[in-house]
Amino acid sequence: MINSIDEVVIIKNLHKKYGNIQAVKDISLTVKKGEIFGLIGPDGAGKTSIFNILSGITSPDSGEVKTFESLPSNSRQKIGYLTQQFSFYNDLSINENLEFAAKVRKVPEETFKERRNKYLKLMNLEDFSDRLAGQLSGGMRQKLALCCVLIYQPLILLLDEPTTGVDPVSRRDFWDVLSSLSAEDITIIIATPYLDEAERCNRIALVYDGLFEQIGTPAKIRNGLPLESVFVDLLKKKATKTVINAFPYSKQVILNTRKTDGQNEMKMTVRDSNDNAIGAYNLCKTFDSFVAVKNVNLEVKYGEVFGLLGANGAGKTTTVKMLCGLLSATSGEIYLGGETGNLRSSGLRQRIGYMSQKFTLYNDLTILENLKFYCGVYSVPQKEQSAKIEWVLNASGLEGQENLLTGLLPGGWKQRVSFGASIMHEPEILFLDEPTSGVDPLARRMFWQTITDLAQRGTAIIVITHYLEEAENCSRMAFMDDGQIIAQGTPNEIKNLQTGSLVEIIAERPQQAYLLLKKTIEPWKTALFGSRIHVNTEKPDEEICLIKSLLESNNIKLFSTSEIPFSLEDVFISLIEKRQ
Repeated sequence: MINSIDEVVIIKNLHKKYGNIQAVKDISLTVKKGEIFGLIGPDGAGKTSIFNILSGITSPDSGEVKTFESLPSNSRQKIGYLTQQFSFYNDLSINENLEFAAKVRKVPEETFKERRNKYLKLMNLEDFSDRLAGQLSGGMRQKLALCCVLIYQPLILLLDEPTTGVDPVSRRDFWDVLSSLSAEDITIIIATPYLDEAERCNRIALVYDGLFEQIGTPAKIRNGLPLESVFVDLLKKKATKTVINAFPYSKQVILNTRKTDGQNEMKMTVRDSNDNAIGAYNLCKTFDSFVAVKNVNLEVKYGEVFGLLGANGAGKTTTVKMLCGLLSATSGEIYLGGETGNLRSSGLRQRIGYMSQKFTLYNDLTILENLKFYCGVYSVPQKEQSAKIEWVLNASGLEGQENLLTGLLPGGWKQRVSFGASIMHEPEILFLDEPTSGVDPLARRMFWQTITDLAQRGTAIIVITHYLEEAENCSRMAFMDDGQIIAQGTPNEIKNLQTGSLVEIIAERPQQAYLLLKKTIEPWKTALFGSRIHVNTEKPDEEICLIKSLLESNNIKLFSTSEIPFSLEDVFISLIEKRQ
């Protein structure tokens, strides 16, 4: 029985098995109307199986599942399910895709027009309604997919990793939309590999091996852990806690420690190299009349991890393809591994590793067969191949899985194999184009540990990423926009470019407070993180007084305000918005 009319999703003692695999094991959960609930867990944890049951696609083996006091199969008209695969047609325009989705769901013509206009405006797509879906950027494609679901106005939204591969600006826009939908009492259950997105949920469940390990608000779960993070300056090289594990973060190392008073010494070395491995000087690329890259200048040394960040379509991939010799430059000079002329020579090719944005392995081969193939591509000596493959499987967390068909792997596992293939020959220079896209947090940390290990051995690495939290691991980075580099330096140097302050606000009815502030303050300067609101302000004292007055006049109680450090995402969005 449902205990409250606000509880629109109820799961009790749910089990689901596929052959010998127990995908879901005795989970229970209630989700309230208008709540944003996050499912956080690694690939294969059971998130998609839960979505398939909630959407009525599959039935549980045992347990109880109710949506709106009924079985999910009887509530399908009230449920919208956005899968990891796009559900629209690339050769149709935005308008045509929406019309098709409306006809399938038998939405009346006048109702369709009203909703189309509403959601295109909400998604900032109204000026692109005649553009073919196949010509949209990653962020716009995700927005279109959500519009196709919303056009029949479901009351529950199931979103399976909807922002994978989406740039930070579009991702924040997407969450802005989710906040608006939540304020309209639409219930949202979202699976995401981004831990910063988990912070934007009202509550989350940590999912592992088909079980809910913990359920609660992000703050409650974070504060309840028997661990704490300690930042250790590499120059001081000291830790004052018992270390459980450690990983690099900008110029520091984060140590996860037990909460004890013991003292331990940490001995670390920082490798320094002054030799340039990669150089770009006034690099330009045009396609017919379109200028994709404009006068890019950068240098990367051996032993350095250089991050290239920017919105979808900023020119990052085009720049990398020119730097590694896959694409000829229109003008400018390139220096690569001591070569300035023939960047496609076989000798230089053996010293370079490249992981493209698109999956390039063979789906009908096993993991092991793909890795053996790449041993041949990179001329790895026969006597070394077994050891190299074993090293790659270990570094990628795929031990014991080598005989699985690559085409049947989850997206995150495919990324691991592709990453392993690109480092098979331990290259001197490595190019990685969004290597962790769609990869769960555990695997992402593993990727970065391997990247850091390679850099410490002297490999020069350029990595394109949309995860600004992981960009902190880079030695230096560059922000790109409209084909140009708009900022370059260490993570701290780039953060120091930001003026003003970032204020965190905690108030009652945070969603209503957030929507109210957006009408008064420039929308890009505000962001909602679960129960907390972040406001980017040049004049904190004046704006805090304005915020207090605004909330009080609307009978919203203000609990606290405090200044917090800017993140790279805050700086990136600020730089992009000011340029626009």
